[in-house]
Formats: sequence, C-alpha cells, structure tokens
Amino acid sequence: MASERDSDDGFVQVSASQESSEFISQVKRSDLLSTLAFSSPFGGVSLFLGNTRPFVGRCCYICAPQSWALLFHNHLALLGFRNAILVTETQTRYRGWLARRLCYFLFVVGRTVYPDVPFLEHRVINNARVQEVIMENLCNISDQKSHHNMRNVLGIFHQIQAIISPLLLRLTSWVLLKIFNWVFVNLQVHRGQIEMLRKAREKYDGPFVFLPLHKSRLDYLLVTFVLFCHSIRVPYFTCGEDVQLPFLRPLLRKLGGIFTPRDSGDHLFQVVLNSGTGKTSVFGAIRWVLRFLQKRYGCIRVDFGQPVSLKDYVENEGIHLCTSAIPLQKILLPYVLGYSTDSVYYEKSQDWLLNNDELTQLSKHHRALVADLGRHMLYTASCCSAVMSTTIMACLLFHKHRQGILLSTLAKDFCWLMNEVLARHFDVGFSGKLLDIVLHALFLLGECVILRSCPLNNLIVIPKTTRKAVEKLSFYSNSILPVFIGEAVAACALNSILREVAKNMVDFDSNAEVAISQEELICKTVQLCQLLSTETLLLPLFPRFPPQQSVLYLNLLQPCRSVYQFSQEAVDKLMYCEILIMEENENKQPACDTWQKQFGKELTWKVMDDFDDSESDADETVWKCYFKLGQTQESHTFYLFLCSLLQPVLKAYETAAGLLHKLDFPIEESQCVLKMLQLLHAQGEEQHESATFSIANSAIKTFRELGVFKEEPGTKGPLLKLGETFQEPDNLLKLQWYIQQFCD
Repeated sequence: MASERDSDDGFVQVSASQESSEFISQVKRSDLLSTLAFSSPFGGVSLFLGNTRPFVGRCCYICAPQSWALLFHNHLALLGFRNAILVTETQTRYRGWLARRLCYFLFVVGRTVYPDVPFLEHRVINNARVQEVIMENLCNISDQKSHHNMRNVLGIFHQIQAIISPLLLRLTSWVLLKIFNWVFVNLQVHRGQIEMLRKAREKYDGPFVFLPLHKSRLDYLLVTFVLFCHSIRVPYFTCGEDVQLPFLRPLLRKLGGIFTPRDSGDHLFQVVLNSGTGKTSVFGAIRWVLRFLQKRYGCIRVDFGQPVSLKDYVENEGIHLCTSAIPLQKILLPYVLGYSTDSVYYEKSQDWLLNNDELTQLSKHHRALVADLGRHMLYTASCCSAVMSTTIMACLLFHKHRQGILLSTLAKDFCWLMNEVLARHFDVGFSGKLLDIVLHALFLLGECVILRSCPLNNLIVIPKTTRKAVEKLSFYSNSILPVFIGEAVAACALNSILREVAKNMVDFDSNAEVAISQEELICKTVQLCQLLSTETLLLPLFPRFPPQQSVLYLNLLQPCRSVYQFSQEAVDKLMYCEILIMEENENKQPACDTWQKQFGKELTWKVMDDFDDSESDADETVWKCYFKLGQTQESHTFYLFLCSLLQPVLKAYETAAGLLHKLDFPIEESQCVLKMLQLLHAQGEEQHESATFSIANSAIKTFRELGVFKEEPGTKGPLLKLGETFQEPDNLLKLQWYIQQFCD
C-alpha cells in the first residue's frame, strides 16, 4: 500500500504507486532535468492552496432553497479529505501487534449494517397505483381471475425482491478493500460530503436515490463500498438481464441487486417495480477482472453531491424556466438558410425526451418536471466531479501542445491550467509537488506520449498521433469541458465574427482594432448553444445506444436558466479573462457607465400634465456596447485554447453535414448513426478525435431536430430521409458553411 499522510489542507498527499515511483525516480536520476528548469516556485513548493480549495457538490439554491440551506454548514467545507482504503488500527477499537495484522478484518466487522426495509411486500400490495391497475383489469375479468392477478403481483415482487446479507456485505467489502489497495493509489472522499449524507439521513425518513454518472463499471461498487466504510445505509441497485452468470446473480441479489425480468414491457410489472423502489459470459467476466487487476489506476476520487429533497424541488417548480419552447427547426433554420429571426432567443423544445416511453403515463406537466429534474441532477453531478491530473495533462497535450513541448514548460502550463480550474470553483483530485504530479500523470498516459531528451538538460514530451492515442487523450480531456464550457462557446462565437470581419475587409491592417458588438456576439453565442446538443449526458439511459461507448460531457444549461442568460454570462467571462475589453465611445465616456445614461440632466421631474408630452426617454440615443480584443499574449493563447475545446464536436458536425449525401435513404436512425460513424472514421487521422459514437449520435440527433431529416413509417420503426428543404445540394452546402463558421 502506498504511504499517505494528511497535509495542512486536509487533502491526502500520496507517494504514487510503485511503478510510478520507479518511473519518477528513473527520470530524476537520469540527469536530463536541470535544477534551473524546475526551480521554485514551480518545482519545489507543494501544491497547494490551503484554504482556497473550493467545496463542490452544492445543489441549486434556486430550485431547492430548503435543501441548500438545511443540509449544509460552512464547517463542512473545512473537514477535508480522507483515504477510504487507508485502514489502520486507529480505525478499530483495538491496538497492538495483532490488531495491526488484522486491521482490515476488525474494521469491516466494526461497520454498521442496517437491516432491510420491513413490510415491503405489504407496502407494494397496498400501493395505490398497484390497486388501480388491478381494478382496471377487474372490469373485464371474473373474480377467480382477480385472485390470479394478485398472485401475478406477488410473483413479480418476489422476482425483483433483493435482500442485503450483512455477512456477505462485510465479506465483499473486505475483498474490495484488498483489491482497491492493489489497483488504486488511494480513494479520496470528502468528509464534508459524507456528513451531508449522514445529516440528510437523520433529517429525512424517506427513500434515498443515488444517481451515478456511469463513468466506469465500478460506480456501484465504489458507492456501496464508501457508504459501508462510513456506516451509512448502502443502497439497492438495479441489474438488467445482461447479467447471466449463474454464480453472480445470487451474489448480487444478496448485496441489494434488483433484477428486471424480460417481460418489463408489461404495464403491471412497471407499476410493481416503481412502487418497490450485452450478455456477459463467464469467459468475458474473467478476462475483464484479470485485465482490471493488471492495471494501475492512480488516485480515485468519489464525490457525493448535496442531497436534494424532491418535495422541495416540486414546491419550487413555479420558479423553473417557463418560457415558450419551439422546435429547433424554427429557431435555427432561418439562420442556416441565410436570413435572421428573433426566434433564436426562444428555448429549444425537449420533445424527444418528453415523448420517451418511460414517461408516457405521466401528464405533460409532470413529464416536463421529471425531464428538468434529470437534466438538473446530471448538470450538478458533472459540475461536482473533481478534475484529475490525467485530465489536465491530456487536455494540454491534446489542445495546446500537439507538436510537443519541453517538460519544464509543460509543468508551468499544468500549474496554470490547474489554477484556472480552481478559479472557476471546480476542484482537483490531487496534491503534492508539481514535478512529481506531472511525471505521475505522464506515466499514467504512457501509451499516448513519447519522451525524448534534448541538449538543454530537459525532456521533450510528444503526444502520439495514432488513433488509439488520440482517442484516449480526447476521452480524458473531455472531462474538463464542464469547467470551461461557457467561455468555449463564447470563444467559438467570437471566432465566427472575426472570420466574417476578415472576409469583408479588403485592405486588412494587422494593427487595426476591431469593434465587436456585444449584441451580435450574444446572438452568435445563442445560435451555437442552440446548435449543440444539451442533453448528451442522458444518452446512456436509453438502451438503443451502445453503453460501452464513451460519453461526451456537454451539458450546457441548467433548466432554471435560459439560453440568453447563459450566453450573457459566457460573454462576460471573456471579459473577465481579458480576451475582450470594453470599448470607449467617442466622448470618452465608458460604455458600461450606466449612471450618465439613466440619470442625465435630460431626465428631470415633471408635473403630471407633462406626461402626455411628445417628448419621451425613447428619443434618447440608444447606447450600444462594443468590445475590442485583448492585446496580451496570454489572452490570445487562452482564446485559442478555449476555441480548441469544442473543435472535435464542431468538426464532426461540419464533416457529417458534408457526408449526408453518402447515406442511403430511407434509413433507421440507429443505422444512420453507425453509418455516419464509419464515414467519420474514413476521413483520416485529423478526424480521430471526432469519430466517436456519442458525437456521431449527437450530430444525427441535431440534424433531425433541425429539419434536415424527415421521419416516415417503416416496418421496424420510423425511418429517416432528407427533408424537402435539404434535398437541394445548395442547402446542404449552406448547412456545412453555417457550422464551419464556428470552427478554426
């Protein structure tokens, strides 16, 4: 087990794994790194930051104000972190030589295991919705048949019923404690987040629902293990029919696993299941376990968001976004075809989500509430996820240093990007000396980089250009998108305006300053927000999409914020970064000085008779806000970095628009996505980062909402074909040009 100690900021500092430590020591002993290149403060001072660490995981204070206030106190943010897999005799009631040898066993035995929920069968049978379905069937069947119907209810209940065996739970936790210490350097959890869960358990007696992000297959194990280690009731979890291993199903059932039967389409089954709470072969499972045990995953961090009371959320539904929503076709199609409209500021309708089969039994109002709750939870969960060292390193190599970079410069950029992440109230999942962290991240990404020596007593880090390396770097770097998504969208919108200015200028002067209208920039930002899919996080919930594909974390908006609010804030962030600077007007009065505009000498008190005068404030000059570009090298570099974050998505959209004529219509939507993915793969090395299933599916979904595709009935389901507007090649070309304006 790696050695750990608690630092001053409560964060566990780790000495890395054995293989990583050997790699770091070998690099340091090679005399390839000069001491001058990593002099203080970048090499010798530990990261970091003491009391400036942000506390992540807070819920939305607008949609759940009671939960936001009652389940949090400022002292929780100061409790710091602990390593959940670091178990010594101090975590037990015993001391001595034998306690040190049996500390894992004593720790597991000392945890509290809560009994199962009592009288669950009685609650299911007497559930109002179950009784309603039974009474509906009684209208057409005899009394003898009704008894058989009740037996069906009990049969379904016993089929999905799960129990939590205390003995098996302790034994499984002991095994996981051994395995996690073998494959992980540490497993970090925040004590404040654990205390929020404990406080919520004490305050609310209702059921708790945990919503994991499905970043790996270990999500359920990690959540159950962490809760067990802190003596909190472990949750039940659902398993599908894809788990067919004969020894695994009984094991999971006694650990709280609920298996959904094959006849899950039956209405009675769905009601009973709601009131109570790929095939995997033996060879495939053994191969996955062996491959898992052979790898070293570095540091793992598990974050728990602040619990939200569903009652609190429903009571505040009146303050949720209530503006009119219209189809994307009416919002963006006029801009694609070359003329503008004010409908761009409307909200995009969510019909594809509201019409889902799982929500058809609810009213339209309740479906909208459920959809908004799901989007809100996913947005909050993605925002409270810590940024790991591999994410920052992959982001720098993928978006900033494609051609290679000196290790000393890479370390300084690593420190810069880390500080930018922290400044936006996101947390990072590492601590220690900068050089050790950088080398440890390079070790974990060893399959994607090449290290070469240079005459300057330094190392050159070169990212590989193979498809596997590019896809892996792209996958890791995607986790940083929620941090900079607002600035990235606004930067790509600014890039569109600058491209248009450069195209219209005949005699271009590099020293000339360009005045950028705030109104036009916000409009461009709104257009790009409408174009990008804001619900990509929900895709793994639908079984028709392959769950093993990587997910694009691009959830732009909270349901309680409009697209115009998001765009305004995004443009403001470009000013904070000094990418944009407020332009002064002709009389040298700052454009942001609203005092002179609102309370000038022209605006005076009038008698009542003067209110009918023809003079009005509408005759005043309309003040418009303009920006100019920042002139510093740092602002220009950061602007290019922000633009590059969305380039894989935008380039995939552009390429997909140019490949629509190669599809054989009519075609099923699932086949259309797979065919588009094949076409993206065939485009060459420059499209490796764009050729992922999630991006291809997002592009097809956006085109369908935009009116590029039109549905027609088919034998196995609806088929897609080109709409009448886009059957003309010129309009397809306009679509490609429209997307291209936001690209580099």
